[in-house]
Amino acid sequence: MDWEKALRGFRMHLKLERSLSDRTLAAYLGDLAKLRRFAEERTPPIAPGAFELDDLQEFIMNASRAGAAATSQARLLSAVRMFHLYLRLEKAIDRLPALLKMEQL
Repeated sequence: MDWEKALRGFRMHLKLERSLSDRTLAAYLGDLAKLRRFAEERTPPIAPGAFELDDLQEFIMNASRAGAAATSQARLLSAVRMFHLYLRLEKAIDRLPALLKMEQL
C-alpha cells in the first residue's frame, strides 16, 4: 500500500469509524504528514507499515530535538499507533512495530 492510499483510507477510517472531530482529525493527519516526510527522506524510503523499532524511535527523537513538547510527542505516538492499527485492520501489515504494542505504552 502506498502512502496516498494508506492516508486516504486512514482519514476515512478516522472520520467515519472513529467519529473524530475535525480538529482532532487535522492534528492526527498533520502528525502523519510528518511521519510520511520522515519516511520518504530515508534511503531507501520507508513504506507505510514497514517501520521498525529503530525508525520510530528516531522519528520521536527528532520531534523531541525539534522542541516538541512531551504532550505533542505523545500525540505523535498515538497517531502513529492508530495508523498502524488501521493498516493491520486492512491487512496491509501483519504485525505492529514493537514500540506500538499496547503493553509498552
